[in-house]
Amino acid sequence: HQQDLKNRVTGAKNWRADGEAKQKAGKIPEAVASYRQSLKLLPDAALEEHVRILEGKQAEAGEKKASADKLWQEGTALLNQGRPSDALTKFKESLGYWSEAPRTKYVSDLEARRAKAVALRNEGAKLQQGNRIPEAIAKYKESLSYWPDTGLASHIATLEGKVKQDAEAAARKAKAKHLRDEGYALQQKNQLQAAVGKYKESLAVWPDKELENYIRQLEVKIAAASTPVTPSTPTGPTVSATSSTQKPGGTAAETAAGYWAGAWKSDPGPDGEVVTFSLSQSGSRLTGSFQVDVPYTAASGARQKETLRGTIDGTVSGSRVTGTFREGSDKGATGTFEFTMAPGGNVFTAAVRGDETSDTYTVRRSGASASAGSSASSGRTAPRAVTAELTNRSRENTHIFADGESFGPANRLAPGEKRKVSVSMKADGSVTFKAGRNGQVMATKIWRGTPGDSTRVPVVVFDDTNPYDKLTVTTGLR
Repeated sequence: HQQDLKNRVTGAKNWRADGEAKQKAGKIPEAVASYRQSLKLLPDAALEEHVRILEGKQAEAGEKKASADKLWQEGTALLNQGRPSDALTKFKESLGYWSEAPRTKYVSDLEARRAKAVALRNEGAKLQQGNRIPEAIAKYKESLSYWPDTGLASHIATLEGKVKQDAEAAARKAKAKHLRDEGYALQQKNQLQAAVGKYKESLAVWPDKELENYIRQLEVKIAAASTPVTPSTPTGPTVSATSSTQKPGGTAAETAAGYWAGAWKSDPGPDGEVVTFSLSQSGSRLTGSFQVDVPYTAASGARQKETLRGTIDGTVSGSRVTGTFREGSDKGATGTFEFTMAPGGNVFTAAVRGDETSDTYTVRRSGASASAGSSASSGRTAPRAVTAELTNRSRENTHIFADGESFGPANRLAPGEKRKVSVSMKADGSVTFKAGRNGQVMATKIWRGTPGDSTRVPVVVFDDTNPYDKLTVTTGLR
Protein backbone atom coordinates (compact mmCIF):
# COMPACT_ATOMS: atom_id res chain seq x y z
CA HIS A 1 0.00 0.00 0.00
CA GLN A 2 2.80 2.39 0.87
CA GLN A 3 4.54 1.62 -2.41
CA ASP A 4 1.31 2.23 -4.33
CA LEU A 5 0.83 5.55 -2.58
CA LYS A 6 4.40 6.49 -3.36
CA ASN A 7 3.87 5.64 -7.04
CA ARG A 8 0.67 7.74 -7.19
CA VAL A 9 2.43 10.75 -5.68
CA THR A 10 5.32 10.40 -8.10
CA GLY A 11 2.92 10.04 -11.07
CA ALA A 12 0.88 13.07 -9.95
CA LYS A 13 4.01 15.18 -9.72
CA ASN A 14 5.09 14.12 -13.21
CA TRP A 15 1.70 14.98 -14.74
CA ARG A 16 1.65 18.30 -12.94
CA ALA A 17 5.15 19.15 -14.21
CA ASP A 18 4.02 18.22 -17.73
CA GLY A 19 0.97 20.49 -17.38
CA GLU A 20 3.06 23.40 -16.21
CA ALA A 21 5.43 22.99 -19.16
CA LYS A 22 2.53 22.94 -21.63
CA GLN A 23 0.90 25.96 -19.98
CA LYS A 24 4.12 27.92 -20.34
CA ALA A 25 4.15 26.97 -24.02
CA GLY A 26 0.66 28.36 -24.36
CA LYS A 27 -0.88 24.96 -24.95
CA ILE A 28 -3.70 25.47 -22.52
CA PRO A 29 -5.98 22.57 -23.53
CA GLU A 30 -3.04 20.12 -23.30
CA ALA A 31 -1.96 21.63 -19.95
CA VAL A 32 -5.48 21.19 -18.53
CA ALA A 33 -5.48 17.54 -19.61
CA SER A 34 -2.16 16.90 -17.84
CA TYR A 35 -3.39 18.65 -14.70
CA ARG A 36 -6.53 16.49 -14.73
CA GLN A 37 -4.33 13.33 -14.90
CA SER A 38 -2.36 14.60 -11.90
CA LEU A 39 -5.57 15.22 -9.92
CA LYS A 40 -6.79 11.70 -10.64
CA LEU A 41 -3.67 10.28 -8.98
CA LEU A 42 -3.51 12.79 -6.15
CA PRO A 43 -6.28 15.25 -5.23
CA ASP A 44 -5.06 18.82 -4.74
CA ALA A 45 -7.53 21.62 -3.96
CA ALA A 46 -5.16 24.36 -5.17
CA LEU A 47 -4.49 22.59 -8.47
CA GLU A 48 -8.20 21.92 -8.89
CA GLU A 49 -8.91 25.69 -8.59
CA HIS A 50 -6.12 26.45 -11.02
CA VAL A 51 -7.58 24.03 -13.54
CA ARG A 52 -11.07 25.58 -13.18
CA ILE A 53 -9.59 29.03 -13.90
CA LEU A 54 -7.76 27.71 -16.96
CA GLU A 55 -10.88 25.99 -18.24
CA GLY A 56 -12.86 29.23 -17.79
CA LYS A 57 -10.30 31.16 -19.79
CA GLN A 58 -10.25 28.45 -22.38
CA ALA A 59 -14.01 28.67 -22.74
CA GLU A 60 -13.83 32.45 -23.08
CA ALA A 61 -11.06 32.18 -25.65
CA GLY A 62 -13.14 29.69 -27.58
CA GLU A 63 -16.06 32.12 -27.66
CA LYS A 64 -13.77 34.91 -28.89
CA LYS A 65 -12.31 32.65 -31.54
CA ALA A 66 -15.78 31.72 -32.67
CA SER A 67 -16.78 35.41 -32.86
CA ALA A 68 -13.58 36.24 -34.72
CA ASP A 69 -14.19 33.45 -37.23
CA LYS A 70 -17.76 34.57 -37.80
CA LEU A 71 -16.66 38.19 -38.44
CA TRP A 72 -13.89 37.01 -40.76
CA GLN A 73 -16.38 34.98 -42.77
CA GLU A 74 -18.68 38.00 -43.04
CA GLY A 75 -15.76 40.14 -44.23
CA THR A 76 -14.85 37.54 -46.86
CA ALA A 77 -18.44 37.56 -48.17
CA LEU A 78 -18.45 41.37 -48.41
CA LEU A 79 -15.15 41.31 -50.27
CA ASN A 80 -16.57 38.85 -52.79
CA GLN A 81 -19.52 41.22 -53.29
CA GLY A 82 -17.15 44.01 -54.33
CA ARG A 83 -17.44 45.90 -51.03
CA PRO A 84 -13.81 45.99 -49.90
CA SER A 85 -14.18 48.90 -47.49
CA ASP A 86 -16.96 47.14 -45.58
CA ALA A 87 -14.98 43.91 -45.69
CA LEU A 88 -11.89 45.59 -44.22
CA THR A 89 -13.99 46.90 -41.35
CA LYS A 90 -15.18 43.35 -40.55
CA PHE A 91 -11.64 41.92 -40.77
CA LYS A 92 -10.26 44.50 -38.35
CA GLU A 93 -13.17 43.83 -35.96
CA SER A 94 -12.36 40.12 -36.14
CA LEU A 95 -8.73 40.79 -35.17
CA GLY A 96 -10.02 42.56 -32.08
CA TYR A 97 -11.48 39.27 -30.81
CA TRP A 98 -8.73 36.95 -31.88
CA SER A 99 -5.67 37.34 -34.07
CA GLU A 100 -3.03 35.27 -35.72
CA ALA A 101 -0.10 36.24 -37.95
CA PRO A 102 -1.62 35.31 -41.37
CA ARG A 103 -4.82 37.26 -40.71
CA THR A 104 -2.92 40.27 -39.38
CA LYS A 105 -0.73 40.35 -42.51
CA TYR A 106 -3.78 40.01 -44.78
CA VAL A 107 -5.42 43.08 -43.21
CA SER A 108 -2.17 45.04 -43.48
CA ASP A 109 -1.92 44.23 -47.20
CA LEU A 110 -5.52 45.33 -47.77
CA GLU A 111 -4.88 48.69 -46.09
CA ALA A 112 -1.80 49.23 -48.27
CA ARG A 113 -3.83 48.50 -51.45
CA ARG A 114 -6.53 50.94 -50.37
CA ALA A 115 -3.93 53.67 -49.74
CA LYS A 116 -2.42 53.10 -53.21
CA ALA A 117 -5.88 53.27 -54.82
CA VAL A 118 -6.66 56.55 -53.05
CA ALA A 119 -3.37 58.07 -54.23
CA LEU A 120 -4.06 57.04 -57.85
CA ARG A 121 -7.62 58.37 -57.65
CA ASN A 122 -6.30 61.75 -56.43
CA GLU A 123 -3.82 61.85 -59.33
CA GLY A 124 -6.68 61.17 -61.73
CA ALA A 125 -8.74 63.99 -60.20
CA LYS A 126 -5.89 66.47 -60.75
CA LEU A 127 -5.54 65.36 -64.37
CA GLN A 128 -9.29 65.76 -64.87
CA GLN A 129 -9.16 69.28 -63.43
CA GLY A 130 -6.46 70.05 -66.01
CA ASN A 131 -8.81 68.76 -68.74
CA ARG A 132 -6.47 65.83 -69.45
CA ILE A 133 -9.39 63.44 -69.55
CA PRO A 134 -7.82 60.36 -71.23
CA GLU A 135 -4.91 60.42 -68.78
CA ALA A 136 -7.33 60.85 -65.86
CA ILE A 137 -9.32 57.83 -67.00
CA ALA A 138 -6.13 55.73 -67.12
CA LYS A 139 -5.29 56.70 -63.52
CA TYR A 140 -8.82 55.96 -62.35
CA LYS A 141 -8.70 52.51 -63.94
CA GLU A 142 -5.33 51.81 -62.32
CA SER A 143 -6.90 52.78 -58.99
CA LEU A 144 -9.70 50.26 -59.57
CA SER A 145 -7.12 47.51 -60.13
CA TYR A 146 -5.99 48.04 -56.53
CA TRP A 147 -9.37 48.71 -54.92
CA PRO A 148 -12.86 48.15 -56.39
CA ASP A 149 -15.12 51.22 -56.21
CA THR A 150 -18.53 51.22 -57.89
CA GLY A 151 -18.78 55.00 -57.67
CA LEU A 152 -15.44 55.47 -59.40
CA ALA A 153 -16.34 52.89 -62.04
CA SER A 154 -19.53 54.84 -62.81
CA HIS A 155 -17.54 58.08 -63.03
CA ILE A 156 -15.13 56.47 -65.48
CA ALA A 157 -18.04 55.34 -67.67
CA THR A 158 -19.40 58.92 -67.70
CA LEU A 159 -16.02 60.35 -68.67
CA GLU A 160 -15.53 57.79 -71.44
CA GLY A 161 -18.94 58.67 -72.82
CA LYS A 162 -18.01 62.36 -72.85
CA VAL A 163 -14.69 61.63 -74.58
CA LYS A 164 -16.54 59.66 -77.24
CA GLN A 165 -19.08 62.48 -77.73
CA ASP A 166 -16.29 65.08 -77.98
CA ALA A 167 -14.46 62.96 -80.55
CA GLU A 168 -17.63 62.56 -82.61
CA ALA A 169 -18.32 66.31 -82.36
CA ALA A 170 -14.75 67.12 -83.43
CA ALA A 171 -15.11 64.79 -86.42
CA ARG A 172 -18.40 66.42 -87.40
CA LYS A 173 -16.91 69.90 -87.06
CA ALA A 174 -13.93 68.88 -89.20
CA LYS A 175 -16.23 67.44 -91.86
CA ALA A 176 -18.42 70.58 -91.78
CA LYS A 177 -15.32 72.78 -92.16
CA HIS A 178 -14.14 70.69 -95.11
CA LEU A 179 -17.52 71.07 -96.82
CA ARG A 180 -17.53 74.80 -96.04
CA ASP A 181 -14.05 75.16 -97.56
CA GLU A 182 -15.23 73.29 -100.66
CA GLY A 183 -18.15 75.69 -100.91
CA TYR A 184 -15.84 78.68 -100.60
CA ALA A 185 -13.59 77.29 -103.36
CA LEU A 186 -16.62 76.91 -105.61
CA GLN A 187 -17.72 80.44 -104.74
CA GLN A 188 -14.30 81.76 -105.76
CA LYS A 189 -14.88 80.14 -109.16
CA ASN A 190 -18.25 81.92 -109.31
CA GLN A 191 -20.11 78.59 -109.10
CA LEU A 192 -22.51 80.11 -106.58
CA GLN A 193 -25.31 77.54 -106.77
CA ALA A 194 -22.85 74.68 -106.22
CA ALA A 195 -21.28 76.67 -103.37
CA VAL A 196 -24.67 77.05 -101.68
CA GLY A 197 -25.15 73.29 -101.98
CA LYS A 198 -21.85 72.63 -100.19
CA TYR A 199 -22.65 75.21 -97.52
CA LYS A 200 -25.99 73.50 -96.87
CA GLU A 201 -24.25 70.12 -96.64
CA SER A 202 -21.97 71.68 -94.02
CA LEU A 203 -24.99 72.94 -92.07
CA ALA A 204 -26.52 69.45 -92.11
CA VAL A 205 -23.36 68.09 -90.47
CA TRP A 206 -22.87 70.91 -87.94
CA PRO A 207 -25.24 73.87 -87.28
CA ASP A 208 -23.74 77.34 -87.80
CA LYS A 209 -26.01 80.40 -87.52
CA GLU A 210 -23.45 82.63 -89.18
CA LEU A 211 -23.13 80.33 -92.19
CA GLU A 212 -26.91 80.02 -92.33
CA ASN A 213 -27.25 83.80 -92.59
CA TYR A 214 -24.47 83.93 -95.19
CA ILE A 215 -26.29 81.33 -97.32
CA ARG A 216 -29.41 83.49 -97.29
CA GLN A 217 -27.39 86.49 -98.48
CA LEU A 218 -25.80 84.38 -101.22
CA GLU A 219 -29.17 83.07 -102.37
CA VAL A 220 -30.46 86.64 -102.60
CA LYS A 221 -27.41 87.47 -104.72
CA ILE A 222 -28.04 84.45 -106.99
CA ALA A 223 -31.69 85.41 -107.40
CA ALA A 224 -30.75 88.99 -108.24
CA ALA A 225 -28.17 87.84 -110.81
CA SER A 226 -30.70 85.56 -112.52
CA THR A 227 -33.34 88.32 -112.84
CA PRO A 228 -33.45 89.62 -116.45
CA VAL A 229 -32.39 93.28 -116.83
CA THR A 230 -34.69 95.45 -118.93
CA PRO A 231 -32.55 97.77 -121.10
CA SER A 232 -33.08 101.42 -120.34
CA THR A 233 -33.41 104.07 -122.97
CA PRO A 234 -30.04 105.78 -123.54
CA THR A 235 -30.11 109.49 -122.69
CA GLY A 236 -27.02 110.39 -124.66
CA PRO A 237 -24.62 109.15 -127.28
CA THR A 238 -23.93 105.42 -127.15
CA VAL A 239 -20.59 103.69 -127.57
CA SER A 240 -19.97 100.32 -129.12
CA ALA A 241 -20.32 97.48 -126.61
CA THR A 242 -17.04 96.04 -127.89
CA SER A 243 -15.05 99.08 -126.82
CA SER A 244 -12.52 98.17 -124.12
CA THR A 245 -12.81 101.63 -122.62
CA GLN A 246 -16.57 101.73 -122.49
CA LYS A 247 -17.78 103.22 -119.18
CA PRO A 248 -21.10 102.54 -117.50
CA GLY A 249 -23.92 104.87 -118.32
CA GLY A 250 -25.62 103.34 -121.34
CA THR A 251 -27.67 100.17 -121.48
CA ALA A 252 -26.79 96.99 -119.65
CA ALA A 253 -25.76 95.42 -122.98
CA GLU A 254 -23.55 98.40 -123.86
CA THR A 255 -21.73 98.49 -120.56
CA ALA A 256 -21.39 94.74 -119.93
CA ALA A 257 -18.37 94.17 -122.18
CA GLY A 258 -16.15 96.87 -120.74
CA TYR A 259 -17.53 97.38 -117.24
CA TRP A 260 -14.27 96.40 -115.51
CA ALA A 261 -11.80 97.03 -118.31
CA GLY A 262 -9.28 99.82 -118.01
CA ALA A 263 -6.72 101.26 -115.61
CA TRP A 264 -7.42 101.52 -111.88
CA LYS A 265 -5.60 102.90 -108.85
CA SER A 266 -6.28 102.32 -105.15
CA ASP A 267 -6.31 104.76 -102.27
CA PRO A 268 -3.34 104.25 -99.89
CA GLY A 269 -3.60 100.97 -97.94
CA PRO A 270 -2.79 100.16 -94.29
CA ASP A 271 0.97 100.66 -94.81
CA GLY A 272 0.69 103.48 -97.30
CA GLU A 273 0.91 101.08 -100.25
CA VAL A 274 -0.87 101.89 -103.53
CA VAL A 275 -2.15 99.21 -105.90
CA THR A 276 -2.68 99.82 -109.62
CA PHE A 277 -4.57 97.46 -111.93
CA SER A 278 -4.71 97.05 -115.68
CA LEU A 279 -7.83 94.98 -116.41
CA SER A 280 -9.33 93.35 -119.49
CA GLN A 281 -12.78 91.82 -119.67
CA SER A 282 -14.02 89.22 -122.11
CA GLY A 283 -17.57 88.20 -121.32
CA SER A 284 -17.61 86.91 -117.74
CA ARG A 285 -13.83 86.52 -117.55
CA LEU A 286 -11.60 89.22 -116.12
CA THR A 287 -7.82 89.11 -116.52
CA GLY A 288 -5.04 91.61 -116.02
CA SER A 289 -2.01 92.64 -114.07
CA PHE A 290 -1.39 94.55 -110.86
CA GLN A 291 1.45 96.51 -109.29
CA VAL A 292 1.90 97.28 -105.59
CA ASP A 293 4.12 100.23 -104.60
CA VAL A 294 5.08 100.07 -100.92
CA PRO A 295 6.88 103.11 -99.44
CA TYR A 296 9.54 102.59 -96.77
CA THR A 297 12.37 104.46 -95.05
CA ALA A 298 15.88 103.25 -95.92
CA ALA A 299 18.73 103.03 -93.40
CA SER A 300 19.99 106.35 -94.68
CA GLY A 301 16.69 107.96 -93.76
CA ALA A 302 15.65 108.47 -97.37
CA ARG A 303 12.13 107.53 -98.47
CA GLN A 304 12.13 104.75 -101.05
CA LYS A 305 9.62 102.50 -102.75
CA GLU A 306 9.43 98.74 -103.18
CA THR A 307 7.45 97.45 -106.16
CA LEU A 308 5.67 94.10 -106.45
CA ARG A 309 3.95 92.89 -109.63
CA GLY A 310 1.64 90.03 -110.53
CA THR A 311 -1.36 88.82 -112.48
CA ILE A 312 -5.04 88.17 -111.72
CA ASP A 313 -7.69 85.88 -113.18
CA GLY A 314 -11.32 86.09 -112.15
CA THR A 315 -14.96 85.55 -113.03
CA VAL A 316 -17.50 88.37 -113.30
CA SER A 317 -20.94 87.95 -111.75
CA GLY A 318 -23.05 91.09 -111.77
CA SER A 319 -21.26 93.78 -109.79
CA ARG A 320 -18.73 91.33 -108.31
CA VAL A 321 -15.61 89.54 -109.45
CA THR A 322 -14.01 86.61 -107.60
CA GLY A 323 -10.76 84.95 -108.52
CA THR A 324 -7.11 84.37 -107.74
CA PHE A 325 -3.90 86.36 -108.01
CA ARG A 326 -0.26 85.34 -108.32
CA GLU A 327 2.76 87.43 -107.45
CA GLY A 328 5.71 87.51 -109.86
CA SER A 329 6.58 84.25 -111.64
CA ASP A 330 4.69 80.95 -111.82
CA LYS A 331 6.19 80.01 -108.44
CA GLY A 332 5.17 83.25 -106.77
CA ALA A 333 2.80 83.51 -103.81
CA THR A 334 -0.92 83.18 -104.56
CA GLY A 335 -4.14 84.32 -102.95
CA THR A 336 -7.78 85.14 -103.61
CA PHE A 337 -9.64 88.37 -104.23
CA GLU A 338 -13.18 89.68 -104.40
CA PHE A 339 -13.98 92.95 -106.20
CA THR A 340 -17.31 94.67 -105.54
CA MET A 341 -18.27 97.54 -107.89
CA ALA A 342 -20.05 100.54 -106.41
CA PRO A 343 -23.00 102.14 -108.24
CA GLY A 344 -21.69 104.34 -111.04
CA GLY A 345 -18.93 101.99 -112.12
CA ASN A 346 -15.96 104.21 -111.16
CA VAL A 347 -15.10 102.75 -107.73
CA PHE A 348 -14.80 99.21 -106.45
CA THR A 349 -13.77 97.59 -103.17
CA ALA A 350 -11.01 94.98 -103.40
CA ALA A 351 -10.83 92.38 -100.61
CA VAL A 352 -7.51 90.57 -101.01
CA ARG A 353 -6.53 87.50 -98.97
CA GLY A 354 -3.15 85.79 -98.88
CA ASP A 355 -1.86 82.95 -96.70
CA GLU A 356 -1.35 85.19 -93.67
CA THR A 357 -2.77 88.56 -94.78
CA SER A 358 -6.14 90.10 -95.43
CA ASP A 359 -6.48 93.66 -96.76
CA THR A 360 -9.26 95.74 -98.25
CA TYR A 361 -8.70 98.61 -100.67
CA THR A 362 -10.86 101.28 -102.27
CA VAL A 363 -9.95 101.34 -105.97
CA ARG A 364 -10.85 104.13 -108.41
CA ARG A 365 -10.93 104.19 -112.19
CA SER A 366 -7.94 106.17 -113.42
CA GLY A 367 -9.04 109.49 -114.92
CA ALA A 368 -12.49 109.19 -113.42
CA SER A 369 -13.38 112.21 -111.32
CA ALA A 370 -16.80 110.89 -110.41
CA SER A 371 -17.28 108.96 -107.21
CA ALA A 372 -19.57 106.02 -106.83
CA GLY A 373 -23.07 107.07 -107.70
CA SER A 374 -22.34 110.78 -108.49
CA SER A 375 -21.08 112.74 -111.46
CA ALA A 376 -18.09 115.06 -111.52
CA SER A 377 -20.31 118.01 -112.20
CA SER A 378 -22.63 117.38 -109.27
CA GLY A 379 -20.59 119.61 -106.97
CA ARG A 380 -20.36 116.92 -104.26
CA THR A 381 -17.03 115.99 -102.67
CA ALA A 382 -15.89 112.47 -103.56
CA PRO A 383 -15.45 110.07 -100.66
CA ARG A 384 -11.89 109.71 -99.37
CA ALA A 385 -10.33 106.50 -98.12
CA VAL A 386 -8.86 106.12 -94.65
CA THR A 387 -7.27 103.11 -92.95
CA ALA A 388 -9.32 101.86 -89.99
CA GLU A 389 -7.74 99.80 -87.23
CA LEU A 390 -10.17 97.09 -86.05
CA THR A 391 -9.79 94.95 -82.91
CA ASN A 392 -12.02 92.17 -81.56
CA ARG A 393 -11.48 91.91 -77.79
CA SER A 394 -14.39 89.53 -77.22
CA ARG A 395 -14.14 85.77 -76.79
CA GLU A 396 -16.16 84.93 -79.90
CA ASN A 397 -15.88 85.51 -83.65
CA THR A 398 -17.35 88.94 -84.41
CA HIS A 399 -18.02 90.86 -87.62
CA ILE A 400 -16.76 94.47 -87.63
CA PHE A 401 -17.43 96.47 -90.78
CA ALA A 402 -18.27 99.89 -92.20
CA ASP A 403 -21.77 100.88 -93.26
CA GLY A 404 -22.53 99.57 -96.74
CA GLU A 405 -20.99 96.15 -96.12
CA SER A 406 -22.89 93.07 -94.98
CA PHE A 407 -22.02 90.10 -92.78
CA GLY A 408 -19.53 87.81 -94.49
CA PRO A 409 -16.28 85.86 -94.02
CA ALA A 410 -14.20 88.86 -95.16
CA ASN A 411 -15.13 90.99 -92.12
CA ARG A 412 -15.19 88.27 -89.45
CA LEU A 413 -12.49 88.76 -86.80
CA ALA A 414 -11.40 85.97 -84.48
CA PRO A 415 -11.08 86.60 -80.71
CA GLY A 416 -8.13 88.92 -80.11
CA GLU A 417 -7.59 89.54 -83.83
CA LYS A 418 -6.48 92.97 -85.08
CA ARG A 419 -6.84 94.11 -88.66
CA LYS A 420 -6.32 97.23 -90.78
CA VAL A 421 -8.82 97.89 -93.58
CA SER A 422 -9.42 100.74 -95.97
CA VAL A 423 -12.84 102.42 -95.58
CA SER A 424 -14.45 105.36 -97.39
CA MET A 425 -15.55 108.52 -95.63
CA LYS A 426 -18.74 110.27 -96.56
CA ALA A 427 -18.71 113.83 -97.81
CA ASP A 428 -18.81 115.09 -94.23
CA GLY A 429 -15.86 112.90 -93.26
CA SER A 430 -17.93 110.40 -91.24
CA VAL A 431 -17.75 106.62 -91.25
CA THR A 432 -20.37 104.42 -89.58
CA PHE A 433 -19.03 101.21 -88.05
CA LYS A 434 -21.10 98.20 -87.02
CA ALA A 435 -20.35 95.04 -85.03
CA GLY A 436 -22.40 91.90 -84.60
CA ARG A 437 -22.78 88.16 -84.82
CA ASN A 438 -25.03 85.70 -86.63
CA GLY A 439 -26.43 88.40 -88.90
CA GLN A 440 -27.53 90.57 -85.96
CA VAL A 441 -25.97 94.01 -85.40
CA MET A 442 -25.02 94.40 -81.72
CA ALA A 443 -23.54 97.91 -81.75
CA THR A 444 -23.15 100.91 -84.07
CA LYS A 445 -20.81 103.91 -83.79
CA ILE A 446 -20.03 106.88 -86.02
CA TRP A 447 -16.48 108.22 -86.45
CA ARG A 448 -15.89 111.70 -87.86
CA GLY A 449 -12.71 112.53 -89.73
CA THR A 450 -11.54 115.08 -92.23
CA PRO A 451 -11.74 114.20 -95.96
CA GLY A 452 -8.25 114.28 -97.43
CA ASP A 453 -6.51 113.88 -94.06
CA SER A 454 -5.11 110.34 -93.84
CA THR A 455 -3.08 111.02 -90.68
CA ARG A 456 -6.17 110.80 -88.47
CA VAL A 457 -7.58 107.27 -88.51
CA PRO A 458 -10.47 105.51 -86.76
CA VAL A 459 -9.50 102.99 -84.07
CA VAL A 460 -12.42 100.59 -83.59
CA VAL A 461 -12.60 98.17 -80.65
CA PHE A 462 -15.38 95.66 -79.93
CA ASP A 463 -15.58 94.35 -76.34
CA ASP A 464 -18.84 92.70 -75.27
CA THR A 465 -17.77 92.56 -71.61
CA ASN A 466 -18.47 96.29 -71.44
CA PRO A 467 -22.22 96.45 -70.77
CA TYR A 468 -22.43 100.17 -71.56
CA ASP A 469 -20.29 100.60 -74.64
CA LYS A 470 -19.54 97.39 -76.56
CA LEU A 471 -18.19 99.25 -79.59
CA THR A 472 -15.77 102.16 -79.11
CA VAL A 473 -14.35 104.33 -81.87
CA THR A 474 -11.50 106.73 -81.17
CA THR A 475 -9.10 108.69 -83.36
CA GLY A 476 -5.50 107.58 -83.80
CA LEU A 477 -2.60 109.29 -85.55
CA ARG A 478 -0.38 107.77 -88.21
